[in-house]
Amino acid sequence: ILISIVNSGHNSTDNEDLKTQKSFLIFLTLFMIMGALLWGIISLFYGLILQSCIPFGYISGSALNIIYFRKSKDFNTVRAIQVFLSLVLPFIFQWSLGGFLPSGFIMLWSLLSLIASLSFQKVTSTFLWLFIFIALTAFSGLIDGYLNQHIKPSNLNDFSLQFTILNI
Repeated sequence: ILISIVNSGHNSTDNEDLKTQKSFLIFLTLFMIMGALLWGIISLFYGLILQSCIPFGYISGSALNIIYFRKSKDFNTVRAIQVFLSLVLPFIFQWSLGGFLPSGFIMLWSLLSLIASLSFQKVTSTFLWLFIFIALTAFSGLIDGYLNQHIKPSNLNDFSLQFTILNI
């Protein structure tokens, strides 16, 4: 079943390089879905129902994107959607948990989208994603104090070291 999912976006006219790129995109998506599932469950364990919607939303969005890919074979659109989801949602999740330390730097997950984009996009396209990553990181730094004081859920104890280790 996994092979079928990973190869679901292939066309008979694709060369081996394009097939590898498409498979890698799906494989990375499935890997990040597992991370999102873990973080969604952790959020629910701590009673963070609203915050759990972000990783579970990633799972839903990614699943819909894979289904769309299976039907349309539109690699360019699917790739852009997946990189966007994988880049932006970890930052939003981090903000909802109170910033860098309370979340254990969960935005580190978005680095996978940057690394992956180098594998299946032109370098010039990757620069756009890199710029977005840098901008989100800088913005996160600017608002971190506010998030930690005003947004951090009161029922989230200080597990920042454990969360950081988990994310790394």
